[in-house]
Amino acid sequence: MTIMRPRIHKTHPINEKKNPGMKAKSVAPPPPSSPSRPPASPSHPPSSPSRALSSPSRALSSPQSRPLSFPKVRPLSFPQFLAGIQKLFPSRATPSRPVSSPTFRFPPPSSPTFSRPLSFPEVPPPSFPTFLIGNPRVFPKWRHIIPRIFLLLAATLAGPSTGFADETLIVYSGRAERLIQPALDAFQAESGITVETLTADSTALVNRLQMEGDRTPADIFITNDAGSLERARELRLLRPAAIPDLEQTIPPPFRAPDNTWVGLSGRIWVVVYNTSLVNPDDLTSMLDLADPKWKGSVAIPNAGSVYLQTGVSVIRAVKGEEAAIRFLRGVKDNAGALVYGKNRQIVAAVARGEVAVGLVNHYYVLRHLAKHPDAPIAPLLTDQEDNGMGSILNAAGVGMTAYTTHRAHAQALIRFLISPKGQRLFADVNKEYPLNPRVTAAPELVPLKNFRVASVPLSHLAQLRDPTMTLIEDVGLR
Repeated sequence: MTIMRPRIHKTHPINEKKNPGMKAKSVAPPPPSSPSRPPASPSHPPSSPSRALSSPSRALSSPQSRPLSFPKVRPLSFPQFLAGIQKLFPSRATPSRPVSSPTFRFPPPSSPTFSRPLSFPEVPPPSFPTFLIGNPRVFPKWRHIIPRIFLLLAATLAGPSTGFADETLIVYSGRAERLIQPALDAFQAESGITVETLTADSTALVNRLQMEGDRTPADIFITNDAGSLERARELRLLRPAAIPDLEQTIPPPFRAPDNTWVGLSGRIWVVVYNTSLVNPDDLTSMLDLADPKWKGSVAIPNAGSVYLQTGVSVIRAVKGEEAAIRFLRGVKDNAGALVYGKNRQIVAAVARGEVAVGLVNHYYVLRHLAKHPDAPIAPLLTDQEDNGMGSILNAAGVGMTAYTTHRAHAQALIRFLISPKGQRLFADVNKEYPLNPRVTAAPELVPLKNFRVASVPLSHLAQLRDPTMTLIEDVGLR
């Protein structure tokens, strides 16, 4: 802040010689300084810059040299604020609606909508119907629109029973997309029902369904392993499919006892061998691969393979615990580092001659031969002797989730997948065995009725899996 010094008018001495009748007026000395104030200095201006001149007609006035200060004002409380506003704008209650809170009176604007003084009456909260209809005095143009907006919102949140959302099925799939998508596309084209697929590991999807509970969006659960479907049934994550001709379409060994899941297509766990290195007569049983003579010549899947787990479970169920342990230890020693994560990697290694034999699902051999017709490989069905355990068969299957809201459409999809049209897709495109007896397998495959399959119901695989996985870990298979 700038401190203004007093303007002192300069006076000229009076020449007494020229003006003998006039005398110079003496200037009164400044009043003594107060002892409490510091003396005037260059850094401290005089405490009282105003000086009175001796002339009564001229007085010098100037702003005070003391620094300006403002009193500390405490903030008003809300009641004090309202009281002050009420003094400025006197309240006026309308006769029809008493007002207990302050009313604010403003000059009426040009618009007639808000010409009344604004008021804040203490009224109880409106009921829900009143809220939907709105206040016609406040929203005269919206009173017919507001209910429609809220009703549309409520209908959307509740989920419509008909419409586009009702025509969409959510499928949790544990199968590779190339193996199941052609059948889903054919169903969508025929029925007009949109199918959306979430693909992941079958075990992970079982855990997801269990975590989601009744909030799951899934309508259908498809897996590459009957054991995962049986596990989902034990957890009450599936519901029976009410399909009239289901029991005549899929034989009992390939579906759950209560029809909560049904098999779609079968695959055989076979020995793929290099035709230039192996005589197929030297292998009659899969258990022969535990013989030390195959050391360094066997390629096997890793311990996380669901196909290895299923195969060992069937060996345990048919041949017993000791036979399963001898098999695991033998193939582990013979394979050494020849452990693969994918079936197609095993088939490729056998085709290149890096190993003589391997354990895979049968259709991987046919798929490789379709791309490389001259590859020196072939599948071998084992354990067909009189006392043999039979070939190890597993199945891909489908089940309807327990909390689906599209039961009719889910049953329609299951009915299509087990129909001759759907089964034909699995046979021709995937080279899998159709489980509907009315549909024949691809010409490249030995008909299912022409060889013996291990007599282990697919519904028992889930009960066998946990002990089998413990056994695999104890043997040290990685």
